[in-house]
Amino acid sequence: MGSTGKNPHNALVIDTFSQIEHATGLIDALLPSKIARHLDLSTLEVSQDHLVDEKLRETETDLLYRVSTRGGGEAFVYVLLEHQSTADPWMPFRLLKYLVRIWDRWQRSEEESGKLPPIVPVVLSHAPSGWNVARDFIELINGPAELVDALRPHLPGFEPVIEDLTRRSDEELEAMTLDALSRLVMLLLKHVRDGDITARLPRWAETFHAVARSSGVDALVRVLMYIFECVEDASLDDLRWVDEAVELPTGEVTMTLAERLRQEGWQRGQQEGWQEGRQEGRQEGRQEGRQEGRQEGRQEGRQELLLKQLRLRFGLLPPSAERRVAQANPSDLEQMAERVLTATSLDEVLDICA
Repeated sequence: MGSTGKNPHNALVIDTFSQIEHATGLIDALLPSKIARHLDLSTLEVSQDHLVDEKLRETETDLLYRVSTRGGGEAFVYVLLEHQSTADPWMPFRLLKYLVRIWDRWQRSEEESGKLPPIVPVVLSHAPSGWNVARDFIELINGPAELVDALRPHLPGFEPVIEDLTRRSDEELEAMTLDALSRLVMLLLKHVRDGDITARLPRWAETFHAVARSSGVDALVRVLMYIFECVEDASLDDLRWVDEAVELPTGEVTMTLAERLRQEGWQRGQQEGWQEGRQEGRQEGRQEGRQEGRQEGRQEGRQELLLKQLRLRFGLLPPSAERRVAQANPSDLEQMAERVLTATSLDEVLDICA
């Protein structure tokens, strides 16, 4: 599968629905029954083709599935996740290009078959405004209505299956034939831009419990990481109810999440440090610059992440606290990051530098 870019929506969808056990339920839930009954979903496979244009990979991602038909032969299901803030009026045209690419690759590899396989195009949208633009490709053709109607037999015309999450009630999503993780992902995609997502999460406690039981702590932590990436003011305190809801050892989920957040911060620091090091190396000596850049970037990444954790836990920090973090060595930073998980006051975290 091609790169999904840095967008957290991409990562969540690819991580979840590139796994067949989750993809099967998704396809069964999204497709109209008159289509789904012709597909043998027990044969579903994830294709490695990735068709989204490079320049669009920050605003959408896709998954291509191959499946046997019950009447013999095979078909494709192409799912495009659209996560712009508004629905794209050119979507049918873009989809047409992607469908042609699938058929073109098929034709080149299966030239002797003589016919093209069926493709079911699906758009999964969570634009807050809902899907309020063209559905059928023919709607994009500009001209007198009578002329466009007369041209219908001579122009491409198709309407994708559009799953508009904003038009679905939570009760409808929860009633879908989805496993717990897929159901939670759909709910998050629908509500992540609402502004009250952290307050809404406890309503889905039973679903969180089911995810922990069926998919494990790692899957649950990936979902919570998505929330942190999308919601600027999310904090560990907002999520401490999860440990009780999933009935795992006290603190297991939030401690694992805190560690993952810390690791992600270090990785970003290392990457930034490498870039700074390369630039400095050109100016003052490549090897020395790289080393300094990596070290500084790693240190800055740890400091920034610790400061974010402290603000989320204790609110606005006094200048003295920020100075203590800035002056701390790597060993002190590591110990302070561990103390954030259990400390009841800011002083408990920072007294190592006092």
